[in-house]
Amino acid sequence: MIRHRANLLRYRAAHVQHIQKILQQMNFKLTNVISDITGVTGFAIIRAIISGEHNPETLAIFRDGHCRCSLQDIIKSLQGTYLDEYLFKLTQAVGLYDFYLKQILDCDLRLSEFYERATPSPSADKPLKAPAKRYKRVSQNIPFDLRSCLYRLAGVDLTQVDGLSALSIQTILSETGIDMNKWPSVKHFTSWLSLAPNNKITGDKIISTASKKTPIALLRLFALPPEVYTTVKALLVLSIEESMLNTVLPWPILPLLTNLLVSSMLC
Repeated sequence: MIRHRANLLRYRAAHVQHIQKILQQMNFKLTNVISDITGVTGFAIIRAIISGEHNPETLAIFRDGHCRCSLQDIIKSLQGTYLDEYLFKLTQAVGLYDFYLKQILDCDLRLSEFYERATPSPSADKPLKAPAKRYKRVSQNIPFDLRSCLYRLAGVDLTQVDGLSALSIQTILSETGIDMNKWPSVKHFTSWLSLAPNNKITGDKIISTASKKTPIALLRLFALPPEVYTTVKALLVLSIEESMLNTVLPWPILPLLTNLLVSSMLC
């Protein structure tokens, strides 16, 4: 189900690119003043154009109050060509975007039903604390409290791992499952992710050490930006100094994730 949802997101993203391409053909510069055309301001203007409104000053009124660009900038960006063939293509592209948006919503509702039926972990008897870190708004947010659902399922708040959001944790659990005993050690886990070197030896000579190619969607979640690596390194040093890594954790994936982050930094 999680992989299916990821595919729907990719299909929807393709139609966002189609909308951007059509706006360029219409000589609109809307993408220069609005960072996300699928946001409140962008889609309000696009839907008004489809409905027949072609006056730039009238279209600029649909600007949301939180939009950073000025009214005059939006008016200048809407000085384009309203040809019928462009409007027809724009209408179809928006329709396809709405279709996949509805499919993603149906998928999220099915996921919500799954979490309600899932047996909660015995370790999830304590109330979930407020998140200690803030995340930027993500356009892929789902319409229910995913963090609480994952806490009930896993028994520990995995979103406290730096660089991993609730959506990332959901993808990880969908690939690995709850039972981590399938991998006797961290080395087995990293090898399953194809992070371990794939040494090819012939005649006592190593001809290649490249890692194996893998279609596992989990792998790209650990391709973290440099600033996250710096934070993880600092936290690991602090944890080692306080001897926290030797304590018994409520779920074995926490040390696995920690060691995996270290392994991915060394690769």
